[in-house]
Amino acid sequence: MSRWKEPLGIAITLLVLLGVVVADAVVDRAAGTVQSDQRANLALADLHERTGAPHLSIEILDEISARDGRPTRLELRRAALLVRTGQLTEAEKIYNDLLARTPRSPAVEFNLAIVRHRLGRSDEAQGLLREFLARYGDLLPEHAARAQLALQLMQSTAPTMGRAHGLAHPPR
Repeated sequence: MSRWKEPLGIAITLLVLLGVVVADAVVDRAAGTVQSDQRANLALADLHERTGAPHLSIEILDEISARDGRPTRLELRRAALLVRTGQLTEAEKIYNDLLARTPRSPAVEFNLAIVRHRLGRSDEAQGLLREFLARYGDLLPEHAARAQLALQLMQSTAPTMGRAHGLAHPPR
């Protein structure tokens, strides 16, 4: 069974990545353009992440959030970086906070389910994905397909699956 863990981890990683990128595009459209200094800071955060220093990316995102409030897009990205660096409890707190502030957010709900699964709370995670499917299945068929696949993968694997790869990545 261990030979399946790596491909399944990669599959869930791709699902999360696609979900965050789509959510990022939706938030961008709703929020308008980002200020040029913020773009420069985000580019620096990207550079740090790509060069293997996600902790520096998190610091930059924290600075932007402290200055500009807590934009959903940045919080999603920060949570994804925290997941990538194994700080699952902190990521879960951010997703819970985002869900309280922006109920009915497909990206947040999906990623929260993934984090709870990785924290060993697979029953909760599967329940969240079932709710996700009931709520968004007809409205967002592509997202529903990802959620269905994630649910199937969760049902067939141990909660530790995918840890070496990280399940969420920040949007590019």
